[in-house]
Amino acid sequence: MIDISTNRFSGRPRDDSIDLSILDAAAQIIIEQGYGSATIAAIVAAAGTSKPAFYRRFASVADLIPALVDRRHPLDTPEPTGTLAGDLRAFQSQQAAIFNDPFVRAAMPAWLAHMHDGPAEAADAFVKGFLPQRMAVLTEILDRAAVRDAIVVDAVDLDALMETFVGAFLMRSLIPHSPPLDDVDIDRSVNLACLLIEQAQPEPPEPRD
Repeated sequence: MIDISTNRFSGRPRDDSIDLSILDAAAQIIIEQGYGSATIAAIVAAAGTSKPAFYRRFASVADLIPALVDRRHPLDTPEPTGTLAGDLRAFQSQQAAIFNDPFVRAAMPAWLAHMHDGPAEAADAFVKGFLPQRMAVLTEILDRAAVRDAIVVDAVDLDALMETFVGAFLMRSLIPHSPPLDDVDIDRSVNLACLLIEQAQPEPPEPRD
């Protein structure tokens, strides 16, 4: 997604503590007061910094949302569990934590609206960052299964798999006052994903007489 350690402009070295202060202030305002209250003026006041300092790091409030998701939920490849279902469940538990986060639930509707209504590049952080990063983790999990269980990875529709894992959870985060995602939701999505993977596998060759 967004690497908050990368300078948007050349010049003097940037103080990373200001980045973190801005991100933490924005998250607190969004959680406690709602996305609409997270103006740049309110964020920099709470962070103890200035608007120029903000704009050296982010183009807008919407621009810092993916950086906040990265900060609150670093993406890691789960440790091997010994089974494909176990690895997928560990992955999906990470996604549930993201979409259960009060910050994400408060910010997601407005952020999606920004991506829909804004310029084409407004969606880059999600389309070229959030989704491909998770696709890479899923591919690594499937590669493990290819070695362990002889899964044919190339036969799997990764886009459909990603929709299975992210789509329903994203929808839940958009519904006001919806219950948090739980183990039942995680297991349901993992079971569906395993079914998609199984159905995509080529038929074994028929034995010769």
